[in-house]
Amino acid sequence: MAGISQVDHFQIVRKLGAGANAKVKLAVDTRTGANVALKVMKGNLASIPQRYLAQCQSEIQALNRINHPNIVRIFDVNESAVYHSKSGKDFNVVYIAMELLSNGELFDVLFYTGKMEEPIARVYFRQILDAVGSCHAGGITHRDLKPENILFDELFNLKLADFGFAAPSAGRDGSGFLHTHLGTESYMAPEMFLKQPYSGVSVDLFACGVILFILISQHPAFGKAQQTDRFYNLFLTQNDRFWTLHSRNKPQGFYSAEFKTLINGMLAFSPAQRLTLQQILESPWLNGQALSTEDAQRELAHRHAEAQQKKALESQRAAVVNTRAGQYRGAMGESVGNAMMDISGSSGFSMTSSAGLKTLPPFVGGTNKFTRVYTNLRAERIMYLLNAFLKEKEAEVHESDKKFKVRAKVLTDFDSLVLSAELFDVGDGSICVELTKNDGPTYEFMKMFEELKSEVDRAMEED
Repeated sequence: MAGISQVDHFQIVRKLGAGANAKVKLAVDTRTGANVALKVMKGNLASIPQRYLAQCQSEIQALNRINHPNIVRIFDVNESAVYHSKSGKDFNVVYIAMELLSNGELFDVLFYTGKMEEPIARVYFRQILDAVGSCHAGGITHRDLKPENILFDELFNLKLADFGFAAPSAGRDGSGFLHTHLGTESYMAPEMFLKQPYSGVSVDLFACGVILFILISQHPAFGKAQQTDRFYNLFLTQNDRFWTLHSRNKPQGFYSAEFKTLINGMLAFSPAQRLTLQQILESPWLNGQALSTEDAQRELAHRHAEAQQKKALESQRAAVVNTRAGQYRGAMGESVGNAMMDISGSSGFSMTSSAGLKTLPPFVGGTNKFTRVYTNLRAERIMYLLNAFLKEKEAEVHESDKKFKVRAKVLTDFDSLVLSAELFDVGDGSICVELTKNDGPTYEFMKMFEELKSEVDRAMEED
């Protein structure tokens, strides 16, 4: 049909998101009228890079083997389809039609509305465990469990998604061990960093422990599960001090003894010392006071509405052309450490000086590494703010050969961030600050940028 994109019996409505290897579209199944999420990879079996094709096929195989209310459902697959674009061009694609999860990610809820209280956290953590347990019972390990891959359905039940890194629990060779180093580093178990053969079941449960800590704290327990990581080393060698440091700026007794025991057991260095799924399910903390499912769904619906409202306000700021307020980000949650942040922008009305600035290059989608902020502050003023902020953070700053670029390594409570900031001339009297995260945990990056944004906001008010 002219003006409408279509592939097979799916009519494309709009784009939902994009990653490094695929785009996700909202589509309508013309046979049933049902909305679906259509993951589309451009190309065919011969032209798509093997590693991307392998991820797609892993996801198909995993989801075809598992049927559980807390796992996204797969409806249809075609590895040799033709996509008819609304511009009239046709091209080959591989697609997976999946259940549409319209209420977003757990990540967004935590980022925009904060941590969960224990009674609601127990409800949703049990749903996560039920989904993961079903995967393991079906002989599948996920290997990329994180809040970005946990979504909500229309009733605000959790759904585990993105099985591109899934593998047989028994291992490719039937030995019971896996060997590939992949996933998202903040959630990886120690044995993966050590490049040792590992149990997929054990690393999944380790990631669940990281997620549980974030549910209760809104920040991770450590940067990476390596002994060189300050907080994970404290967790292993001075556990009481680890919990004392995490309890700073929190009410007395914030972390209960039962919670500490559960986390200590889930995040142990040795897989042999970690809790099994059955032990986690029987733990005193998980069996404490919990909301009813209905009450938990109502609270999540309220939180989701709040998160959507905040995101809408960000979009409105970004649309104010004369102040160029706002930011742009890629799709959330790139795996293998390339996670992205989401922030609100700054605005102001002072004149800019763009002499010596490079012209702003086009945004490259799918990198999940940088954020752009637009402002009317003068370039020299922005650089002064950046350097003062980094000096206050005791950052290790590396001078660049470019006048309006700075590179820095910032030590945080949990790890270190390696980032760079560069100024560009937008061409309409405003300046874009492009902040790039080269390395480090996502939550620390978000926290750092929120602080920097506040500095810019104050400068705007003063000017």
